[in-house]
Amino acid sequence: TSIVIKNKKNDSVNTLYYEEPFKIELEIQIYRNIKNAIIDFSIGTFENRVSYTSSFDIKKENIEFEDGKYKISVNLDPKLLPGQYSFYLGIHDMNGTGHTLDLVERIKIVTVLPITENNSSRYPLNVSLGTLRVDGNWEINKQND
Repeated sequence: TSIVIKNKKNDSVNTLYYEEPFKIELEIQIYRNIKNAIIDFSIGTFENRVSYTSSFDIKKENIEFEDGKYKISVNLDPKLLPGQYSFYLGIHDMNGTGHTLDLVERIKIVTVLPITENNSSRYPLNVSLGTLRVDGNWEINKQND
């Protein structure tokens, strides 16, 4: 099993810029047939997991694996705040039991910098207020007395 994190230039990296999307590329060896599998990636700090994506999220169907090597890639844009993150990989058999076949914790460590790639923006605070920035539409209106 090998995992690579690639930036938008398709370079293999251990460091990402603030607000930078990235791609996870994974090579795995499957040793037996699996009729109804789901693969997931989790992103976490050293304390807990903070984000999750699954092959089922997009395809809405399970994957069928035969014995052999597979290359899997997924593009992500999770808006990680500055800090260190670890990646987790799970392969699950959904054939009635839903049990986990393999779980690799902290398969890759990545640091997110507090500046954007072209240094046009930076994380505005000295402390992180979380791990993941969620885009939202804000409205702020002054109320008349």
